[in-house]
Amino acid sequence: MSAVPPVKRYQTLIFHVDVNSAFLSWSALKALEENPGSVDLRTIPSAVAGDVETRHGIITAKSIPAKKFGIETAEPVGSALRKCPSLVLVKSDFRTYRMYSRELMGLLREYAPEVEQVSIDEAYLDMSHLWEEMRDGVYGQSVTVSVKTDRFRRRSHQSTLQSSTNDADRIYENAAALARDLLFGSGGPFSGGEKIRLIGVGMSRLDRGEYRQMTLFDMEMQPAGGRREDAGKMTPEEAARRKKLDEMMSGIRRKYGEGAIRKGS
Repeated sequence: MSAVPPVKRYQTLIFHVDVNSAFLSWSALKALEENPGSVDLRTIPSAVAGDVETRHGIITAKSIPAKKFGIETAEPVGSALRKCPSLVLVKSDFRTYRMYSRELMGLLREYAPEVEQVSIDEAYLDMSHLWEEMRDGVYGQSVTVSVKTDRFRRRSHQSTLQSSTNDADRIYENAAALARDLLFGSGGPFSGGEKIRLIGVGMSRLDRGEYRQMTLFDMEMQPAGGRREDAGKMTPEEAARRKKLDEMMSGIRRKYGEGAIRKGS
C-alpha cells in the first residue's frame, strides 16, 4: 500500500452540524411542548412516516430505540412495522420543522460569523477564528471517520492512537487508513453500490497536553532527583520540548508507519 501524502497546513477550521434524526427529534419536542406529560418519542421505538393513517409511504426519520429493531430511513412503512409492530408512527409536520430549523440556524450564527445552510437540519460553520487557539492547545487520542450514504445509512470506524496528538499529518494518515477500510473494506458502502453523501473526521479523548502518560522519551524531562510533586504536569518549557519530540516522532511514523515507535514495556 502506498504511503499517504503529507497534508498541507491550512488556517481554515470548518464545523459540520447535523441534527440527529431531525424530523423525529423536532416532532418529539413539539409533542412535549403541547403535552408535557406525554412520552418522549425519542425514548421509544418511533418514526416519522409519510401517511400514518394508511401506513403507506416510507420512513423519513426514526428514534434510536427504533434503530435497534433494524428500522432504516427510506424503508417502506409496512416493512418497518413487520420488524416492530409496536412502532409509533408520527405524521410529518414541515411547518414545525422549518420553525426549528430557523431557530437552529439563528443559534449557530451566534457562534460563527459564516454559516452555510445545506439542508433543513445541516450547516457548515466557519470557525477559523478558533484555529490558532485550538491547534496548539488541544490534543486527541481517538480518531473517528464517519460517512452518510445516499441511502441515509451511517457508518463509522474508530482507532485509538498510542498517545494523544494534535499533529495534522498524523491525524490525516490515520483518518485516511480508516476511510479506506470503511469505504472499500468487506461490507463497505462501495461494495454495495452506495454513494457517499457526507464524510467526516473527528477526534475524541481530548486533553490539553498537560497530563500525559509517561514514556521513555519523557524521562529526559524529569529532574535529576526524581519525580516532582506535580509530575505529569508539564512546564511551558517541557511542553515546547514535548511538541518538538512529537513532531520528530510523527515524521518517523509518516516515513516508517504508525507502529515504528512503540512504548517500552
